[in-house]
Amino acid sequence: MSKRENISMIDSLEFIHPIIRDSLKENGITHLKEFQVRGVKEGLKGKNLIISSPTGSGKTLIGEIISVSRVLLNKEKVLYLVPYKALAEEVKETFSKRYPYIRVGIGTGDYRELPNDLLGKRNDLLIVTYEKADSILRDSPPWLDNLKLIVIDEIHLLGDYDRGPILDIIITRALEKGIQIIGLSATIPNPEEIAKWMKAKLIHNNVRPVKLLEGVYLRQASKIYFYDPDPNTPEYLIVKETEESNVDEYLEAFRDQTLDYHIKSLKVTKTKKITRALKSDEFSRKLEKIFQDQIGKGAIKVDNVERSPLSASILMASILDMVYDLFYKMKNYGQTWQILIFRKSRKLAQSTAKKIVEMMKKSELYRMFPAAKQVAMDLIDSVEEINPLTEELAEYIKYGVAFHHAGLSKEERKIIEDAFRSRKIGVIVATPTLAAGINLPARRVVVEHTMFSSNFWEGKTVISVASYKQRSGRAGRPGLDSVGESVLIAKNKQEIIELFERYVFGEMEPVESYLGVNLPTLREQILALIVSEGGGKKEEITRFFEKTYYYYKIQNNESTRGLFERNVLRSLEDLLRWNFIEKEDEHYQPTRVGVAVSKLYLDPLTATTIIKMLTKIRTIAQFDPVTVFSHLTKTPDVAYYRIKAVALIRKSSFILNRLPSEYRNILYDYFGEDLLDFLAYYSSSRYRLQLSAEEEIEVASLLLTALLLQWINGIPIKDILSDLTPTIGSGDFIELVRTVERLLFSSRELAKVLRKDKDIINKLEILRKRVEYGVTEELLELTAIPSVGRIRAKILYENGYTSIEKLARASITVLSSLPTIGETTARKIIEYARQREKLK
Repeated sequence: MSKRENISMIDSLEFIHPIIRDSLKENGITHLKEFQVRGVKEGLKGKNLIISSPTGSGKTLIGEIISVSRVLLNKEKVLYLVPYKALAEEVKETFSKRYPYIRVGIGTGDYRELPNDLLGKRNDLLIVTYEKADSILRDSPPWLDNLKLIVIDEIHLLGDYDRGPILDIIITRALEKGIQIIGLSATIPNPEEIAKWMKAKLIHNNVRPVKLLEGVYLRQASKIYFYDPDPNTPEYLIVKETEESNVDEYLEAFRDQTLDYHIKSLKVTKTKKITRALKSDEFSRKLEKIFQDQIGKGAIKVDNVERSPLSASILMASILDMVYDLFYKMKNYGQTWQILIFRKSRKLAQSTAKKIVEMMKKSELYRMFPAAKQVAMDLIDSVEEINPLTEELAEYIKYGVAFHHAGLSKEERKIIEDAFRSRKIGVIVATPTLAAGINLPARRVVVEHTMFSSNFWEGKTVISVASYKQRSGRAGRPGLDSVGESVLIAKNKQEIIELFERYVFGEMEPVESYLGVNLPTLREQILALIVSEGGGKKEEITRFFEKTYYYYKIQNNESTRGLFERNVLRSLEDLLRWNFIEKEDEHYQPTRVGVAVSKLYLDPLTATTIIKMLTKIRTIAQFDPVTVFSHLTKTPDVAYYRIKAVALIRKSSFILNRLPSEYRNILYDYFGEDLLDFLAYYSSSRYRLQLSAEEEIEVASLLLTALLLQWINGIPIKDILSDLTPTIGSGDFIELVRTVERLLFSSRELAKVLRKDKDIINKLEILRKRVEYGVTEELLELTAIPSVGRIRAKILYENGYTSIEKLARASITVLSSLPTIGETTARKIIEYARQREKLK
């Protein structure tokens, strides 16, 4: 720490309100860094800010202090935006514990949450996802007049194709309303440009709390070549005390086992402080010459690697080396280190975890994580429905290793993350989803730099520099490590040079906005604007979008401006054709249906599919789940799951054969025998046929409908997903269920607006509940009981407890003897049932 920074940290909390200052001190925060002091002071003046600072440096604390100050001192409302639901829950928990004297709420876009007007009435600081913030700003609830601050975590996601346009609109609306904005980011390459658009002050900090060594591993040399940005600041380790008589012997052994380090000093007291410094070799000096303009005061050094005893292909062997080397050194140094490995697919994440487990067993390194077995037991006990992925994960966790991807359930991911934070497990092999937002630092991070392109004909491509920086930023645990290590893997020396040039010293890609070219989002936002403003002319609509970051970036590009204007016109034409807006004398205004579509936060194209489905049900005078699911699974909301379903065509016979026969017959009638015969042929054929886009949608819809039918008929997740993982994991399936449930809720609400038969509305609600709980209709009464899910409801029903009335007369002793129902749960169920009977 520089002398200037040290001075600036003295009494740096004194300008903060005493109540907030006490809360910070109770949580171990006694001082602020110089950039934090500047950020908080400028933010408290009401200025828009962009805070650009490395991961773990404390940038979020700036937004936190300003948010709580505005609520506590000014009695104002604050929105704190995060990109993901899991992160929203994590931030909400932190705020609630740290500042119990303010009302903290959460909004993630779930339709079962409080309506926007009540959410803001009952809470002052709202932790919300981007989508929820967009919904709030559209609705303009009465309390919005008192919303004076929006804090945006991960503001660089403005450049994300899918979610960036929503963020662009949120910021534009906030700027229009004069709401203060504070944007936070660790990986924002063009903060000056975004700050200029937002008329914001830029607070920039380059100092990491933990030094980051960025390197490339070459297996044939058993060496990692690291870029050290500050070689004059070595790494210090505190090693447990050994007997004084054994010190010389210890030192000798230590030198033999760590040939790549020099021991600078060793002091024998209660602990030993070891100073580690990396060495150089001929190739590292060559790299320094090649990159002499980029390294500045830094250096490129070498770390010799202890190779894994397990054989594997070159890339897998290199990953095993990275794990073995870290734990080998960890054991010798008496430390507790952890490693994060990022792989490009779920299948590779799981196969890599499996191989690491084999290595941990063979080397007995798993013994360094004795608490891992209990974590595995907790996992099995905590998950309501065990599935193949759960069992595989639990088996790996026993040996201190886990895989992590979106196919896992929320509960499974939380158990893994908590175990890693508490250092009960040592390895997580993850897909890139973990890199974004979740706070899981590790001593060493291994980054696979290739990826699968979304365009199958392109095959493999490489990740962006920004993606690499986001993943490598996880290296180094503040308060636990003095350095973090980020490692790429090279096949040869030439590739080392290329990886250094592209990633270690490469410039991150500037943040762009895709609002004007992402037609679905543009169309949705145009409808939202017409609804919220009560209508408007095309020029007025265009004028609003000219205030966005997208337009700010393209305003001097005539051809791109022309494309944008054509997309606005096309969106208006689509909305007119679908009867969501109407036009009179060049003035557009929303229809009753258009208002409902916007308030339900529906993609207009999804709404058209739902309306077609409602019309068909009414026309054929028949309501069945197949008709409903076959429409809903063709909406844009389910596109992600359709891609996964198409990948499972060869397993379609497994999926269809698990259905009750009556549903198979309905599927035949609805989708046609030709399609089902084709699937049967495709499943058994050696050949892979090319399907058209329309055929893929039809096949995917059929398979997803079949999975949903299994779910609402009470088939266990383990059986539903048998043979389908990891392509569709429990996390995917639950999210599919939640998506379809939300679409059923929206279908019911649109049916009301369209004045459909009450019978249709009631049946939609019953089907929604069946999808929510995953049960047959006769079990719905039981699943409404707290603590009774689909598994317990089925057990109760099969044992004669078919209604709340019968449960009210049940014996605690008899009920607690049933599987999965202990005495505590039995008592709760009976008390609830008796209360319900009294209310009749």
